[in-house]
Amino acid sequence: MKAKQVHPTIASALLVDARRRAGLTQEEVARRAGVARPSISQYENGKKDPSVMNLNRLIQACGMELHLRADHLSEADRAQAFRDAAVGTAEALQNAQRARAGLVQMRRLTPAEKAGSNA
Repeated sequence: MKAKQVHPTIASALLVDARRRAGLTQEEVARRAGVARPSISQYENGKKDPSVMNLNRLIQACGMELHLRADHLSEADRAQAFRDAAVGTAEALQNAQRARAGLVQMRRLTPAEKAGSNA
């Protein structure tokens, strides 16, 4: 029997990022949040999705806050949401991470370098 392929979710990406930024192990997050360590692993690997309440508790266990907000989408955001839905969660997450890395790199450029890249 072939193992089920599991894709990371937004919740798993948030949890992994928060835990790593806090420098904590899964065991430490589990202890602080009062949950079993295997649950942390399942959440991080996308095998289970925590409720918003549980995700908030896990993020707080990492010493951070979870903020959720609903806004109207611009036409560009709406188009991106449709593209993301078409490619699936894992690929959309990878695309977003590549875009973020590109923005970070652009912020490191000097004004002269930025002007040269627009030419």
